[in-house]
Amino acid sequence: MIASRPLASLTCVAILSVGLAPAATPADPPTAARIAFESDRTGAYQVWVMDAGGGSQTQLTPDDSQSFDPAWSPDGKKLVFESDRANLRYSDLWLMNANGSSPTQLTNIGMPTRNPAWSPDGRKIAFQNNRTGSYAIYWMYAKRNASAVNLTKGLQGDCTDPAWSPDGKKIAFDYNNSIYVMNAAKGKGRTRLTRFRQGKYSNPSWSPDGKWIAFSSNRSGSFQIWVMNTKGAALKQLTGKSRANGQNLDPSWSPDGKTIAFTSNRNGDLEIYSMNPNGSNQKRLTTDPAADLAPSYPQPLRR
Repeated sequence: MIASRPLASLTCVAILSVGLAPAATPADPPTAARIAFESDRTGAYQVWVMDAGGGSQTQLTPDDSQSFDPAWSPDGKKLVFESDRANLRYSDLWLMNANGSSPTQLTNIGMPTRNPAWSPDGRKIAFQNNRTGSYAIYWMYAKRNASAVNLTKGLQGDCTDPAWSPDGKKIAFDYNNSIYVMNAAKGKGRTRLTRFRQGKYSNPSWSPDGKWIAFSSNRSGSFQIWVMNTKGAALKQLTGKSRANGQNLDPSWSPDGKTIAFTSNRNGDLEIYSMNPNGSNQKRLTTDPAADLAPSYPQPLRR
């Protein structure tokens, strides 16, 4: 299951007005706004980091196992990620320093645990796990073997891709190919944002000012990056204006709100790109012939 993950991501993944202003510069930005990502360039999927322009690409996790889905702590000092290093049958969540040192296993649930996301105050981690037979969204405190709270109890089908709102009050997630939001504490107040007949919707990512949610959808025929407001309206397509753009997914906002990193196969393999929030200035950041995907920026620390 883990080895086929990138292909699965591609199969399960409206022009933004020029007047959309970028988010205000955060009052407490991360100390280093680098991009973490996953790559199989060494033969096994590992966590890598690079600077925002694509330079200084550095492998953080060892080749004796596979590691995926890195997510920065809001202060930019730690990374949580999923790895099968403790059990090759499924992945658990692990925590390490920003330089890859001091890896610590956080979960030992016994079923695949994936897609971690930090709360804005840096105290909690949301994730998905399928201990109930389908994926549900949980949160736990960011420490070893902490108890987990099931936020999507009672929902039938997979709940995936949790993403915290900047104020920490809500979590956006993918349920039955639509994007929902819910109360971050107990999972109440679930609201469907993408009420459309056509297309699948996944990979929600909040802008740092909390006004927009970027996501991937195939509503235009192939998976592309879109944005909408927090009520599910004002949809704008950012990528895929031509067939040469390929398929695009995994959006992640920079902490200053001025850039969105994302994954694209427009050059024949999965690579990481960046663009302005209106879809302009799309740049390729990785060039390795292997698969590079799942970019993650640290987000502003909200105390």
